[in-house]
Amino acid sequence: MLKKLLKIAGSLFVGLLIFLIALFILSKVKTSNNSAFDTLFNTNGATFWTVLVITLTITILGLAHKGPGTNRSLRIAGRVFLILIFLLTGIFLFVNSDRGQTFLMRQVTNHFSKELNARVKISYISFSLLNKMNLEGLVVEDQQKDTLLSAEKLQVRITDWFIFKDKIELKYVGLENAVINLRRSDSLWNYQFLLDYFSSPASDTSAKAGGFQVNLKKMYLKNCLLIQKDGWRGRDMTARFGSVDLDANDIDLNRKNIDINLIEINRPYFSIYDYTGNRPDSLRPKKNQSNDTIVGNTMPEWNENGYAMVIKRIKIYDGIFKNDAQTERSPFTYFDGRHIEFTGINGEFKDLKLQNDTITTGLQLASKERSGFEVKSMKADLKMTPHEMTFRRMNIQTNNSEVKDYFSMRYADFDNMNDFIHKISMQANFENSRIASDDIAFFAPELQDWGKQIRINGKVRGTIDDLNGRDIKIEAGNNSYLNGDITLTGLPDINQTFIDFKANDFRTTYADAIKFIPAIRTIEGIRLDKINYLNFNGSFTGFIRDFVTYGTINTNLGTIKSDLNMKLPIGNEPGLRRGDTRRSCP
Repeated sequence: MLKKLLKIAGSLFVGLLIFLIALFILSKVKTSNNSAFDTLFNTNGATFWTVLVITLTITILGLAHKGPGTNRSLRIAGRVFLILIFLLTGIFLFVNSDRGQTFLMRQVTNHFSKELNARVKISYISFSLLNKMNLEGLVVEDQQKDTLLSAEKLQVRITDWFIFKDKIELKYVGLENAVINLRRSDSLWNYQFLLDYFSSPASDTSAKAGGFQVNLKKMYLKNCLLIQKDGWRGRDMTARFGSVDLDANDIDLNRKNIDINLIEINRPYFSIYDYTGNRPDSLRPKKNQSNDTIVGNTMPEWNENGYAMVIKRIKIYDGIFKNDAQTERSPFTYFDGRHIEFTGINGEFKDLKLQNDTITTGLQLASKERSGFEVKSMKADLKMTPHEMTFRRMNIQTNNSEVKDYFSMRYADFDNMNDFIHKISMQANFENSRIASDDIAFFAPELQDWGKQIRINGKVRGTIDDLNGRDIKIEAGNNSYLNGDITLTGLPDINQTFIDFKANDFRTTYADAIKFIPAIRTIEGIRLDKINYLNFNGSFTGFIRDFVTYGTINTNLGTIKSDLNMKLPIGNEPGLRRGDTRRSCP
């Protein structure tokens, strides 16, 4: 009886070896179409077990009636097989027991603590040899004994039988209640020792090429916080997520390919704080010092490694974004480019793509800024590079305005946003847009008393302090209309703004005019209040209170052809007028 059992065990052993060898060979010669191979290796499916049973059955039947020599070999193989089964069973039971996993955990943490010269701690670990691992209470300190990483729970699910594959599929990665602290006060980060330890030698390219490829499928983050304090550069960043749920088709870092189906982000918080760092000016990267905002640099800045990324959909719920810079003053009550805070960010990005340094996506956003300025709805096709942000097919609805259809911003460096008025070059194509001066006043508080609704069509380009408008058509007030070209230099202070205006058609009334320029009320010697309507064709050059106008003015009182210099009064000062006017009465 014992001999028969040993013979059967030997036959099983031979059959199992044949099966494993066949799987190993298949894993090396498989084609790019892996569907059949993946089906065979799926231990949860019927195919794997059916093939295994058939292989063992055929082997047992084939060896059942062999000669004495074969039977003796099978009995020896049976003894070896039973011994291996006994040893593997013992190892399996030990590894899956609390005592065994605690022993292995201590060995691993002690090893890395000594190798890294930094404390590594794991409170609890459980894992399967072939496809999963759970860690709890993970703590990694830096070499200054400050916490670098702490995580309450880390879960990993890997491809079944991954040891036979050259591509590991991370079916699931979960991280809960984690904090990552990155910091530096000089040129070295506190995690540099990890990079040095795990980085392969530069010359060992063959090993890297033949190594495993990792493909991530699903990831879930809950209550995760990243803190980066860069005292060397002078920039602190904080990123926090209530939860992040990622569903990927393919994330292959070896092929530099990222293909994601969906990312859902709940309660994200992202902040940037800029201040004076420790880095000497001589070591700072050289930036374009001119006012030109288009930099002729074709080298990648965001995507130096050349990744290709496609994300079908990103959803954001209840986010916050802050961008602060060190100032000696308190933040302005209106929009402050050095103290930006958007809250209640809800949005969706569709078909996001990264190619070289260019990001493109269709977006829909809503948010509210600290100043009270609210983006109720923003829809656009976005293109973004390190030096450009362009919105096409744009429709923005704010507190009291609706703006469409094209807008772009260009800059030498994104830090120029801190000086939006002078360093951000804009280009816009307004189409049936409606702009309220109350909304403009969030950015230029000098206009907060205007109380005007402006309807605009045309093209505008330049910085806020040097704007040029072409083919501009503006309707303002009840009876005012403008058609022409205009240049404004000196905004946002309207009283210090130089205006160069060529009017193809300008129409207004006294009632509308005093709303835009209240100083007209104080002009003496001319009864402007008698003018029911005014049509002007010509040019206007100068400031609001000191200008030269040339052209033809038609009113209900008559027609004036003028070449006139006007200085409007400040306070009780009299107005001055020089030049030539010719009047004809109706």
